[in-house]
Amino acid sequence: MNDLPPTGVATVYDLPCSTWAAPEGAVHLSVRATDLHRRDDGWYGWVPLSALAHLADGPAAESALSSKRLYLQDSPENLRLAEMLRDRPEDFGGAGEPIVLWADHLAARHRRSDDRLILQLHGVHCVNGYQTLVTIARAGRTLGLAHLDRAQVLVTLYGGGPEKLARLQRLSHESASYANPVQAQDNLGRCPHLTRIAGKYRAEGITFDFRRGVVDGPHVRAQDISAVYRGLACLHPAPEPLFAHDVSTEEGLNTVWSDLDGSTYRALLNEESTEIGVQRAAEAYTIARDTIDKVSRRMANGHGLLLRYAPDLVVWTAVRGMPLERLHSDGPYVFAGTSDEQHREFSARVGETAASLVAAYEELRPQRPGESRRTYKGEADRRDVWLALVERLRRTGALWG
Repeated sequence: MNDLPPTGVATVYDLPCSTWAAPEGAVHLSVRATDLHRRDDGWYGWVPLSALAHLADGPAAESALSSKRLYLQDSPENLRLAEMLRDRPEDFGGAGEPIVLWADHLAARHRRSDDRLILQLHGVHCVNGYQTLVTIARAGRTLGLAHLDRAQVLVTLYGGGPEKLARLQRLSHESASYANPVQAQDNLGRCPHLTRIAGKYRAEGITFDFRRGVVDGPHVRAQDISAVYRGLACLHPAPEPLFAHDVSTEEGLNTVWSDLDGSTYRALLNEESTEIGVQRAAEAYTIARDTIDKVSRRMANGHGLLLRYAPDLVVWTAVRGMPLERLHSDGPYVFAGTSDEQHREFSARVGETAASLVAAYEELRPQRPGESRRTYKGEADRRDVWLALVERLRRTGALWG
């Protein structure tokens, strides 16, 4: 989010009020001096989008502005930025990449019509923010300049020789390697249900921090936040392992985390979710995964690779005998880790479930005659294979519960 800079009027009177003629094809920009603030060898300020709309409005804009990259018209980020500009122009200034411009020549001009001083940039180059500039230009054509007047964006302007431009371009390129891009897990801070549950834990003196880079809570044994969500998916009472499959991979988990209003996310965490339910799910998942890791060492070949590539299917299947509909209830709950004895019983159940699923996998996808080598990765984690294995256990009466 760009913060509004300190108040103050730009000092541009030291620039010549010039009639300098720009080269043919040069890009021009005029900005009100009252919108700008002086900073060392440049200016910065909040500029109405209508003043910027013409900069990248052309088929060869990337060449005219010396952009290092073409416009990525199909990128999700640009599509979302265009949608924000259309629906929420007042919020546009807090999104998108910063705009940094460099000019071959700068001059100040007194505009008599409204008695304002105008900063003129001739021969504009885009050092950073070309994607945003094209988004603005396209919106200007479809929505009109009056719509763009409702939005402002923070712009930094520089002048100087070619060496200054080269230095700015180099720094802009390097800046990406110093940034920490937002990831899907960072989106969890916007979830009111997770925030509410974390607050309940804090009130009880238990730290539950779901921010990226932290492994803390919600139990004495710290749980990774991925184990919490995968546990909630595996202990969901739905009759098929669809939610568990959705979050079984890092890519799938990030997809769910990216859409807090999506059906999968809302099924895992919602208004009815409680801190005790989150704890139960995380503990059951962790106990089950520990057991699966041990069993998989003894079944590390052939169809036993199912345990390596689809461990969450084993967890989902093993917990079917639990009272899953009461996961988030405060009442009595027969839980995997309530006592040492129940912990051992549940671990034994997970081991039996793993063996049953491997046997079912052998029947479902038998070794073909003459087949010496077989790749199980990419098959064992497929949704249709999971559903077929569950249905096979259900038909034979081997599914718990």
